[in-house]
Amino acid sequence: MDIDFKSPTDTGIKSDLTPLIDVIFQLLVFFILTSSFLYPNLSLTLPQTERQAEATEKQPLLVVNVDSSGGVFINSTAVPLEHLETELGKMLQGQSKKQVHLRADKSTPYEEVLRIMVSARNAGAENIYFIHEE
Repeated sequence: MDIDFKSPTDTGIKSDLTPLIDVIFQLLVFFILTSSFLYPNLSLTLPQTERQAEATEKQPLLVVNVDSSGGVFINSTAVPLEHLETELGKMLQGQSKKQVHLRADKSTPYEEVLRIMVSARNAGAENIYFIHEE
């Protein structure tokens, strides 16, 4: 009486899971590394100085206001559009940062805002910022 140790033939489909596990591991490592670079959590204790920081030069804001009827104001002074460039040039002359803040009514035509931006740029403004409400 002989014992037959042959395995029965299995007709089921076998798949190797090793490549799948490798890919999942690589994706996991990728996302762990990239997420740590997006928002670095560095807890730093910065050194203190004994000397106080020098006061930075605070220059007044130069705001050009445009109302719904097309009236142009520098800060609160009414200025005709024809004289806007020369008035801005005078005011920008003494400033180290040549920047203009533009505050226009939402019903102001785009063409009017563009004219004011061109006038500010021609007057010497290096940066033009828009003031808006959130």
